[in-house]
Amino acid sequence: MRPVSFLCIIAMYRIMGVSPLRSFSEEDFIDKVIYRTQQELNRRLQRGLVLYLRPNLLSDDGTSISLGETAFAKALGIGYKFRRTGECSTGQEHKKKTLQCPVRFNCFRIVLPQLPEDGGTQYVVRVTVVGEVVLWDPTGGPFLSYRRFKKTAETTYTMTNSHGIPVTSYPARYSLLKGRLLNLRGILESRLNAFFDDGTFRDAISAVLRVVNKPADFSSQ
Repeated sequence: MRPVSFLCIIAMYRIMGVSPLRSFSEEDFIDKVIYRTQQELNRRLQRGLVLYLRPNLLSDDGTSISLGETAFAKALGIGYKFRRTGECSTGQEHKKKTLQCPVRFNCFRIVLPQLPEDGGTQYVVRVTVVGEVVLWDPTGGPFLSYRRFKKTAETTYTMTNSHGIPVTSYPARYSLLKGRLLNLRGILESRLNAFFDDGTFRDAISAVLRVVNKPADFSSQ
């Protein structure tokens, strides 16, 4: 790399308030946390993550369509789809050092309620979530804590059948139209946000962080 280019990159990181990780101990720490979080999610979600939808969902045209008593979906394979996707970096929040790492939950499945009028077809939404896991050290203790999951790209939702083949024609009740809060896409978005902010993901990664010492060269300031 040319010296001028290298200096430009360093300047860019300083302006953004982050710096690229160059320490093997920090990278090894992140990889260990990601791997153990995968295992913890798989252990906690052996039968999948049950997602309550609503008794009624809005169609593309705003019509309210009843789900009857089958208002539950099930997310499968979340832990297996959790991966780090690039270099991590450090930053600061509230004068405390943070560690942020780009990750992806790639194409995990959400099995939707099957109704008699579906003709035996099982509809499944494939979801990909891209973001950053942000860790920090608010107390200066021996362990880092989970700060939040920050989405860095729009979550993608693809309707498929049970064989993973995309379908373009599916029941009106399963609207994936963007911008509505009470259609299927809006409800799934809110349930996934809760999963990261206050639910199973937060619990799983927090359990891992309580037993993995922070990197020796990571200071809280």
